[in-house]
Amino acid sequence: MLANPMATIRTLGNIGYSEVEFFGFGGNSFIDDPLYNVPTHEMKACLRSSGLRAKLTHISDNVEKISEYENTCLSLGIDTIILGMPSDFVKITPAGFELVGLQNFDQVKRLADKLNVFGKEAHKYGLNFAYHNHHFEFKEFEGQTAYDYLVKHTDPKRVKFELDVGWCVAAEIDPVALIHKHKGRIISCHLKDFIRTLKMPEASPELPLPELLRFVVPGMGSINFSDILAAMEATGIAHKIIEIDIATDPIQQSRQGLEYLKKIAL
Repeated sequence: MLANPMATIRTLGNIGYSEVEFFGFGGNSFIDDPLYNVPTHEMKACLRSSGLRAKLTHISDNVEKISEYENTCLSLGIDTIILGMPSDFVKITPAGFELVGLQNFDQVKRLADKLNVFGKEAHKYGLNFAYHNHHFEFKEFEGQTAYDYLVKHTDPKRVKFELDVGWCVAAEIDPVALIHKHKGRIISCHLKDFIRTLKMPEASPELPLPELLRFVVPGMGSINFSDILAAMEATGIAHKIIEIDIATDPIQQSRQGLEYLKKIAL
């Protein structure tokens, strides 16, 4: 995308994708521009001509910035903004990005309040809002996981969830059971596979989440995607997003993952 966003999008359409998910709206430490320096109207035209729709985007943890990207989202057809990493869980140091993670129950309570604020603000601008998990939301506090607490203590009309099945399995949680448990609250899934035995280094500013090295293309790991796709179908989850966090060959791996999931969905 950084080298040639338009050609990349056209290639994804040719591979057979029907939907893409953006990220970086509202400011992001990984990219300077969520549209990769492509004007909104040109990006919209490229998506349309490639047979792709964009309904979702990840955003930064800054509710005050929604007004800055509302028009861009709605112009592209994006109707849902998703918080992928709360600022409470990270800090920026001179050495780089450092993961703080989830340390106590107070963090969970503050996050639930924050999600409700985000959901209310997004609705004011004609957008839906959802939250994307990692592994630390499955820590237990007072007999319940942080994830279950967030679902229970957020407005079901204003706050939805994007379940990352890879991080769910990394935390030793059954994503199929979770999908059924929270039917109606989960609107999207990130689909990536997981190999627990793959070696990973210690966390560092260059790789604050070393578990990323254990995530692989769907079909290459231990996750039962047939059951996950069936659960998604049964509970009405429409958005199926293949995510490969650290890809050695992004296009080829995107093709491989899609071919596998289409095959088992037949």
